Amino acid sequence: QLSCDFAKNIAARLTGVPPTPFEDSERSFDELQQRIARVQALLEGFTPERFAGSDTREIVITPGGTEMRFPGGADYLHRFAMPNFMFH
Repeated sequence: QLSCDFAKNIAARLTGVPPTPFEDSERSFDELQQRIARVQALLEGFTPERFAGSDTREIVITPGGTEMRFPGGADYLHRFAMPNFMFH
């Protein structure tokens, strides 16, 4: 669930759109596979053009209620998003 959330939220934040919320209601392997498929379909809608300018777009997130500011998408991607995605 968390890996799926990181994948879809990274793309949303870099393109400047609100992340699509997903309920964390999966209780079986099959349900998790369905969630992965939904995230893959969602990510296919993010064309390269939508990421234009994301390297310098400020990203503000509030994990656990603590605000974090990144001066650009590149900073967010390399210092927070990808390390957390790979960890989880």
